[in-house]
Parts: sequence; structure tokens; C-alpha cells
Amino acid sequence: MSIAINIFRGNTKTLSVALVFGDPAVPYDVTGKVLIFVVKESYEDSDDDLVLTKTVTFVDPTSGIGELKLEHADTDLKEQGYVCEFKLYKADGTFIKTLDVGTFDISKVVRLQIPV
Repeated sequence: MSIAINIFRGNTKTLSVALVFGDPAVPYDVTGKVLIFVVKESYEDSDDDLVLTKTVTFVDPTSGIGELKLEHADTDLKEQGYVCEFKLYKADGTFIKTLDVGTFDISKVVRLQIPV
């Protein structure tokens, strides 16, 4: 499994997240857990070089259903490709596992500001 997120620089976006595992897919109860989304310029960068860290908000924790809200400040990055991943932790900060990795691409825009 691999994720690919594409967004125009400075735009906002809400991404739906549904944690399911197995075959057939069974919802994963995330009660007492935290899902973190991180973005770096490359896999080789240290964790000190993260360009974005966001916590997924779970609207239905027992069903593993949540939202990742990307705001203007989150996507006002250099227009290029990045790498990203979702990491699952216990509420006390203990690492559980990496759930997915992929790409986070910021696309060019002609103009960021509306002229007045």
C-alpha cells in the first residue's frame, strides 16, 4: 500500500482516513491511540528536518474513521515532491507501527494572493 497526496501550494484539503486491516477488511479501533502524519523532503532527512507534522482527528475512533486537515500554512511549502508517512502511537507516545508511506506533492500555482 502506498499513498499519493497531490495538492496545489497554499490550498486547504481534508482527507478521509479509514483504518482497516485484514481480508476481509475489519475496522481498527484506535481508542487510546494517536495517528501522526509526517512529511520530509527525502527519506534520508533526519526527523529534525520534518517539514510537516499533523495529528489525524478521529471522528469515530472505534471504527478507525478520521480526518487529516491540511490548512494553508501546511501546504505553503516549496513546490516539489516530498515523502510522507502515517505512524501509529499509543496515547503515552509508545510507537506501534508505520501504517503507510508515499508521496506528498506540492504543485505550482500562478499566484498565491488575490490582487486588491
